[in-house]
Formats: sequence, structure tokens, C-alpha cells
Amino acid sequence: MTSSYFNGGRMLTGEAQYISACEQFKKGQYKKSFLSLISISNKYSNDLNFLRILSEVQMALKDHSAQIKTLKALSEISHLVDDRIKYMNALLMQNELEQSKQVACTLLGKELSDMQQQLVLKNLIRVYTLQTNFEELGRICEKFDALGFEDAEVNYSRALMAASRSEIDQAISYLRKAVQLDPTFDTGWAALALHHYQKGDAELAKGNLEKALDLNPYNTSALKFLTQWTDDKSQDLQTSLEKVNYHLQSFNFDEELTECHAKLLIKMGRSDLAHLEMNKLTYYFGKQPAL
Repeated sequence: MTSSYFNGGRMLTGEAQYISACEQFKKGQYKKSFLSLISISNKYSNDLNFLRILSEVQMALKDHSAQIKTLKALSEISHLVDDRIKYMNALLMQNELEQSKQVACTLLGKELSDMQQQLVLKNLIRVYTLQTNFEELGRICEKFDALGFEDAEVNYSRALMAASRSEIDQAISYLRKAVQLDPTFDTGWAALALHHYQKGDAELAKGNLEKALDLNPYNTSALKFLTQWTDDKSQDLQTSLEKVNYHLQSFNFDEELTECHAKLLIKMGRSDLAHLEMNKLTYYFGKQPAL
């Protein structure tokens, strides 16, 4: 087979079904695009450009397990670092932490541009943050800092390390830097709220929490803090209940938020409705919350 076959050359780019798939993808017709690609999959299963658009369509269709398989096949035959970075990121998004870390560590042994190195190091920072491996996290953060980049997520990870050492003021400093770098970083605002609350500044904490929820009403950590910190004033309770209900409209079987919902209902004197929520927890999750 000619090299053009493996590099999206004339054989693929002149293929009517491939052209249709690309046009359908641009129009947001993802199922049609997928069917067009499937019709030529046997012929072009080793073509780089075919695999690239197939992975994009699979991501749009939220078929993440299939996307990972496609990106794995792509990374095995492609010499491009960017293809392997996409595979690394897809693994992380599906919580395949060890596999994602393995790809990242392999990439660090290659010649990378500063931007590519930044992406790989950020991936490792996310992995070690999720694994709470603070020793490795600190080492990778130092490598990232050496590149001269400023990043909100990296400052958030540094805040976690500081908090693990009970250095709350230092953690707050890192989080302030994080939300300064990215004012839309709702995770940073929620964490900042928690640490201010721990220091006894409830009003500032609630202000940070409101900021987090304004940016992302589905931030589960912020909603849990809101439930815990809401006092027995009827207006505050009603506002908190509305925010939790908004989340549950989209994620009805969220165990932690369902429990938060039940606790708020009890505070409002609606033990009848809280009992229904507790029954749901028992039925779906096999647990009875301690309310």
C-alpha cells in the first residue's frame, strides 16, 4: 500500500463518503457522519485522517469508550505528538488515570514544543491531583513552573498541597491567584469558600460560594457546602433548596445531592418530602442517610 493511504492522501480525500462525513460533521449531523464513516471503515481503518475524524464524531456522540479505542489505534500508527496527546486527554476524561499517566510519561521522553510540554505536564498534574499523590504532584508542578507559564489549575493543585500541610493561608493565596488568572474557574472559587469558612469568615465564604454557583450551578462541591452552611432562615433555606433542585432536575440520581436535598427539606419542616428522598436513597443506593 502507498504511503498516501496511511496519511489521508488522494485515496481518502477523493472518497465521496469521507467528504460527506466531513460535511455532515460540520453541520452537526453526527449520526449521519458516523454512518458515512462506518460505510468505509474497512477500507480506511488504518488511515490517519479517517481515524481523526472518526474520533471527533465519537466524541460528539459521547461514545467515549469507542473514541478511546479509535485514539489508541491512531496513536499506535501516528508519529505526531498531538495525536498521542489527544489519546492521553481522552483517557483522563474517562478516569483511566494510570493509562493516561503512562502515555504522558512516555511523551515526556520525546522532543516536545513548550506548548506540548505544558499540555503533558498539566495532564500529569490532574492525574496526581486526583490520586492525591502530593509528592509527585509537587515535582511535576516544579517542572511546569520552569516553563514560565501561569495557570489556574496548577495554582489550585498547589493549594491542595498546602492545605494537606494545614497551611490554610498559603492555600488561600494560591486559590486567589487561581481565580485571578481565570475568573471563571468555579472549582477555585468553591475551594476558596471552603478555606475562608474554615478560618471563620462565613460571609466571605458564602460570597465565594455564590460566585462558584453563578459560574456553574452544577458544581456539586459548592452545593454540598451551601447545604451545610445554610442556617434556618426561611429565605436562605428556600434559595438553597432551589439551587439543589436545579441540579437534581438534570442529575436525578446524584446520591450526595439527593441527601443534601433531604437535609434541607428537614430544616424546612418538610419531613414528609424528606422521607421520600430517603426512600429513594435506600432504593437506588442501598443506604439510609444519617439526617
